[in-house]
Amino acid sequence: MDYTNISGTGTGTQHPAATDVAKESGKTVFGGVELVDDPSNPHYIGHGVAHRDPKTGDPVDAHVHIATRGETHPNEFAFNAAVETAEVTDTSRLQNEYGISKADKYHANWYRAKSIWSGLVGKMTKSEKHIIKAEKQRALAKLEITPFYAAMLLFVVTAFTFYARPQTHTNSVSTTEGTIIYDPGAPTFHLPAQALVSSDIPFLNHSTPKPFQSYLQQTLDYAHFSDLFSAINATVGTLQTRGEAHVTVVTPPEYDRVLKPSGVTIEEIEEIALRSNIQKARLMPVCLGRFNGTLPNPSGAESDKGTFLLYSLVVADVYGDLVNIRREVFKLYRSKGGQGALFQPEGFWPHITIGFDRRDLFIEDGLYKGSNYCYAPIRTSK
Repeated sequence: MDYTNISGTGTGTQHPAATDVAKESGKTVFGGVELVDDPSNPHYIGHGVAHRDPKTGDPVDAHVHIATRGETHPNEFAFNAAVETAEVTDTSRLQNEYGISKADKYHANWYRAKSIWSGLVGKMTKSEKHIIKAEKQRALAKLEITPFYAAMLLFVVTAFTFYARPQTHTNSVSTTEGTIIYDPGAPTFHLPAQALVSSDIPFLNHSTPKPFQSYLQQTLDYAHFSDLFSAINATVGTLQTRGEAHVTVVTPPEYDRVLKPSGVTIEEIEEIALRSNIQKARLMPVCLGRFNGTLPNPSGAESDKGTFLLYSLVVADVYGDLVNIRREVFKLYRSKGGQGALFQPEGFWPHITIGFDRRDLFIEDGLYKGSNYCYAPIRTSK
């Protein structure tokens, strides 16, 4: 037997380590080798290398504690231990919160794309559940991100959401996040792809010192919407059009009733908008919205009685360009002492009025113009 290879840890032998405990329990032989309990004996294999002086290699009594390097040099191990603890804690929290089974597979690009879609649905439907989901998905995406694949996935998700709708006249489009319900038999309408691009169109000021004449808008080129108006009017024949197109970002009632009384001027709002490049705000078409009915809470005035017909193009502020302007306006409003409960930056349903029979209708009339307002699909074309 080569005793040099028997270290007491089992390393280098086909047997587990022999210990003094075995000797004390009455055993005299281990692996065909006589057990000895004298550390000075060259055949002693008790606790082996773990009980030899690390400097001299001399045997040390089995009951003597030999400090590890972690005990003698704790500073060498403190940083790694802290980092590991933080990583483990973060990983465990995310696994528990998001139900992920493998800590090393967060699929960050997928979660980034999903967070954008969840955020879009949240803004369109004012669903706090989807907004919270978007925030969680963004947190996951931050763990690992490859920009190229993230961009590719974002493109695929966006293209699927807005352009890959079926040609058939089904009355609903289902997605993983919700359902847009179209009217049965509603036709598909078309819009030029460049209709929602306004970067080359001058910003228009609306600051008339009269009631409900001051507001903020992103101005669009009506020429791209005239064919859509004609196609809709061909099915109705009674619509009026303003002959212009825009997305209202801060409404006249919001300005007159809330912002202006707190000392916010329309000039300050426009300064924020120009600084934020409002005319470069990125929009995506969602659907054609329609209201055809009576007002839920008519004022009693003769003009509010009877039915109203209204068509609008519902759009999505996909990248948050417009809602971020509203958030900056909110910060200014609060800095001037405004009551936060009176102005909700995210209370925003971007749309473009296409035509109406009597007058345009607003949230003050009881209408919400998000995806809930959808009547018919919209396809873009070059």
